[in-house]
Amino acid sequence: MPNRKVSSKIVKTFKKIGWASYVSGLNTSHSGNMSIRQGDKIHITRRGAMKGFLEPADIVTISLKPSDRDKLASSEARIHRAIYNKTNARAVMHCHPLMATVLSLKQDKIVPLDVEGNWLLPEIPVLECREPTGSDELARKLSALFTRYKAAIVRSHGVFAIGETLDEAFRCVAVIEHSAWIIYDSR
Repeated sequence: MPNRKVSSKIVKTFKKIGWASYVSGLNTSHSGNMSIRQGDKIHITRRGAMKGFLEPADIVTISLKPSDRDKLASSEARIHRAIYNKTNARAVMHCHPLMATVLSLKQDKIVPLDVEGNWLLPEIPVLECREPTGSDELARKLSALFTRYKAAIVRSHGVFAIGETLDEAFRCVAVIEHSAWIIYDSR
Protein backbone atom coordinates (compact mmCIF):
# COMPACT_ATOMS: atom_id res chain seq x y z
CA MET A 1 0.00 0.00 0.00
CA PRO A 2 1.55 3.36 -1.00
CA ASN A 3 2.57 5.80 1.69
CA ARG A 4 0.29 8.73 0.84
CA LYS A 5 2.01 11.07 3.32
CA VAL A 6 5.22 11.09 1.31
CA SER A 7 5.41 13.02 -1.96
CA SER A 8 6.54 11.27 -5.13
CA LYS A 9 9.57 13.61 -5.20
CA ILE A 10 10.70 12.38 -1.77
CA VAL A 11 10.12 8.76 -2.76
CA LYS A 12 12.20 9.31 -5.90
CA THR A 13 15.03 10.84 -3.84
CA PHE A 14 15.01 7.98 -1.32
CA LYS A 15 15.06 5.41 -4.12
CA LYS A 16 17.95 7.16 -5.90
CA ILE A 17 20.10 7.54 -2.78
CA GLY A 18 19.22 4.08 -1.49
CA TRP A 19 20.24 2.52 -4.80
CA ALA A 20 23.45 4.57 -4.92
CA SER A 21 24.40 3.56 -1.36
CA TYR A 22 23.85 -0.10 -2.19
CA VAL A 23 25.63 -0.29 -5.56
CA SER A 24 28.59 1.76 -4.30
CA GLY A 25 29.07 -0.65 -1.40
CA LEU A 26 28.33 1.89 1.32
CA ASN A 27 25.59 -0.41 2.62
CA THR A 28 24.87 -4.11 2.50
CA SER A 29 21.44 -5.24 1.37
CA HIS A 30 19.52 -4.19 4.49
CA SER A 31 21.95 -1.94 6.37
CA GLY A 32 21.88 1.80 6.90
CA ASN A 33 19.06 4.32 7.01
CA MET A 34 18.24 7.81 5.82
CA SER A 35 15.77 10.55 6.54
CA ILE A 36 14.52 13.95 5.44
CA ARG A 37 12.96 16.52 7.75
CA GLN A 38 9.91 18.49 6.63
CA GLY A 39 8.68 20.88 9.31
CA ASP A 40 7.84 18.81 12.38
CA LYS A 41 7.81 15.53 10.42
CA ILE A 42 10.63 13.11 9.61
CA HIS A 43 10.42 10.82 6.57
CA ILE A 44 12.71 7.88 7.37
CA THR A 45 13.41 4.43 5.98
CA ARG A 46 11.39 1.60 7.45
CA ARG A 47 13.05 -0.88 9.79
CA GLY A 48 14.63 -3.68 7.74
CA ALA A 49 14.06 -2.08 4.32
CA MET A 50 16.38 -3.00 1.45
CA LYS A 51 18.01 0.33 0.61
CA GLY A 52 18.83 -0.60 -2.98
CA PHE A 53 15.22 -1.54 -3.74
CA LEU A 54 13.06 0.91 -1.80
CA GLU A 55 9.33 1.17 -2.38
CA PRO A 56 6.99 3.93 -1.14
CA ALA A 57 5.90 1.70 1.79
CA ASP A 58 9.55 1.60 2.92
CA ILE A 59 9.40 5.28 3.89
CA VAL A 60 7.75 5.95 7.24
CA THR A 61 6.64 9.36 8.50
CA ILE A 62 7.28 10.02 12.18
CA SER A 63 7.19 13.10 14.39
CA LEU A 64 10.00 15.12 15.95
CA LYS A 65 8.60 13.74 19.23
CA PRO A 66 8.54 10.00 20.05
CA SER A 67 5.32 8.17 19.12
CA ASP A 68 3.88 4.72 18.43
CA ARG A 69 4.86 5.03 14.73
CA ASP A 70 8.53 4.85 15.75
CA LYS A 71 8.36 1.03 15.91
CA LEU A 72 7.90 0.99 12.10
CA ALA A 73 10.89 3.26 11.47
CA SER A 74 14.57 2.43 11.37
CA SER A 75 16.09 1.32 14.66
CA GLU A 76 18.18 4.52 14.45
CA ALA A 77 15.09 6.80 14.42
CA ARG A 78 15.95 8.25 17.83
CA ILE A 79 19.39 9.22 16.48
CA HIS A 80 17.87 11.02 13.48
CA ARG A 81 15.34 12.76 15.75
CA ALA A 82 18.06 13.93 18.18
CA ILE A 83 20.11 15.33 15.29
CA TYR A 84 17.10 17.23 13.89
CA ASN A 85 16.19 18.57 17.33
CA LYS A 86 19.73 19.87 17.98
CA THR A 87 20.83 21.07 14.52
CA ASN A 88 19.55 22.77 11.38
CA ALA A 89 20.07 19.60 9.32
CA ARG A 90 17.37 18.80 6.75
CA ALA A 91 18.68 15.30 5.93
CA VAL A 92 20.54 12.50 7.72
CA MET A 93 22.30 9.53 6.13
CA HIS A 94 23.73 6.50 7.93
CA CYS A 95 25.79 3.86 6.12
CA HIS A 96 28.15 1.02 6.96
CA PRO A 97 31.09 1.62 4.62
CA LEU A 98 33.80 -1.00 4.92
CA MET A 99 37.05 0.97 5.01
CA ALA A 100 35.79 3.90 7.10
CA THR A 101 34.56 1.36 9.65
CA VAL A 102 37.92 -0.46 9.58
CA LEU A 103 39.83 2.80 10.19
CA SER A 104 37.49 3.67 13.06
CA LEU A 105 38.77 0.64 14.96
CA LYS A 106 42.25 2.16 15.36
CA GLN A 107 41.85 5.92 14.95
CA ASP A 108 40.11 8.64 16.96
CA LYS A 109 39.67 10.86 13.92
CA ILE A 110 40.09 10.61 10.17
CA VAL A 111 42.00 13.35 8.36
CA PRO A 112 41.60 12.91 4.59
CA LEU A 113 44.83 12.93 2.54
CA ASP A 114 43.06 13.61 -0.76
CA VAL A 115 42.11 17.08 -2.00
CA GLU A 116 38.34 16.52 -2.27
CA GLY A 117 38.07 14.77 1.09
CA ASN A 118 40.15 17.39 2.88
CA TRP A 119 38.24 20.25 1.24
CA LEU A 120 34.78 18.83 2.08
CA LEU A 121 35.57 17.29 5.49
CA PRO A 122 38.99 18.34 6.85
CA GLU A 123 38.47 16.17 9.95
CA ILE A 124 36.00 13.40 10.68
CA PRO A 125 35.69 12.50 14.37
CA VAL A 126 35.40 8.88 15.48
CA LEU A 127 32.84 8.53 18.26
CA GLU A 128 33.11 5.87 20.95
CA CYS A 129 29.88 4.58 22.54
CA ARG A 130 29.19 1.71 24.91
CA GLU A 131 26.00 1.09 22.93
CA PRO A 132 26.85 2.08 19.34
CA THR A 133 23.43 1.44 17.77
CA GLY A 134 20.11 3.11 18.46
CA SER A 135 20.95 4.15 22.03
CA ASP A 136 20.23 7.33 23.97
CA GLU A 137 23.99 7.61 24.47
CA LEU A 138 24.59 7.60 20.71
CA ALA A 139 21.76 10.09 20.11
CA ARG A 140 23.16 12.50 22.72
CA LYS A 141 26.82 12.27 21.66
CA LEU A 142 26.24 12.30 17.91
CA SER A 143 23.77 15.20 17.92
CA ALA A 144 26.28 17.23 19.97
CA LEU A 145 29.04 16.48 17.42
CA PHE A 146 26.79 17.64 14.58
CA THR A 147 26.70 21.14 15.98
CA ARG A 148 30.35 21.35 14.74
CA TYR A 149 30.76 18.62 12.09
CA LYS A 150 28.86 17.42 9.00
CA ALA A 151 29.88 13.78 9.49
CA ALA A 152 31.20 11.36 12.08
CA ILE A 153 32.13 7.70 12.27
CA VAL A 154 30.79 5.61 15.13
CA ARG A 155 33.58 3.22 16.08
CA SER A 156 32.93 -0.27 14.65
CA HIS A 157 29.47 0.77 13.43
CA GLY A 158 29.52 3.19 10.49
CA VAL A 159 29.17 6.74 9.24
CA PHE A 160 26.46 9.31 9.97
CA ALA A 161 26.31 12.48 7.88
CA ILE A 162 24.00 15.48 7.67
CA GLY A 163 23.11 17.94 4.94
CA GLU A 164 20.61 20.36 3.53
CA THR A 165 19.57 17.53 1.20
CA LEU A 166 19.92 13.76 1.15
CA ASP A 167 22.27 14.15 -1.83
CA GLU A 168 24.58 16.33 0.27
CA ALA A 169 24.59 13.90 3.20
CA PHE A 170 25.22 10.99 0.81
CA ARG A 171 28.13 12.87 -0.76
CA CYS A 172 29.75 13.19 2.66
CA VAL A 173 29.48 9.44 3.27
CA ALA A 174 30.86 8.62 -0.19
CA VAL A 175 33.78 11.04 0.20
CA ILE A 176 34.63 9.62 3.64
CA GLU A 177 34.78 6.10 2.24
CA HIS A 178 36.89 7.22 -0.72
CA SER A 179 39.27 9.09 1.62
CA ALA A 180 39.44 6.07 3.96
CA TRP A 181 40.60 3.86 1.08
CA ILE A 182 43.27 6.42 0.14
CA ILE A 183 44.51 6.51 3.75
CA TYR A 184 44.56 2.71 3.91
CA ASP A 185 46.29 2.28 0.54
CA SER A 186 48.89 4.95 1.32
CA ARG A 187 50.09 2.94 4.30
